[in-house]
Amino acid sequence: MSGKQDAAGSGQTWVVRDPEVLGEVIRAGRDARGLTQAELADAAGLHRSYLSNLERGVATDQTERLFRVLRRLGLEVRIEVPATDEADGS
Repeated sequence: MSGKQDAAGSGQTWVVRDPEVLGEVIRAGRDARGLTQAELADAAGLHRSYLSNLERGVATDQTERLFRVLRRLGLEVRIEVPATDEADGS
């Protein structure tokens, strides 16, 4: 299931409802900044295999709990991934 929605002139806006879409968003953000998984994992203080699992949408106890709370509250998470030329590289 894709949660991607185009936002005019500002890259992409994603509606994140599950771990799979969260993974797509993380990968798109990393790709937009030209980072490898190893570079992003190092910068975030994570193991590369954990980041790989996130990007593949592997559900963990933490992500399942997060989405369960959001669904119960009727909340929706939207994440905007800037266009490549707008990425600040941080």
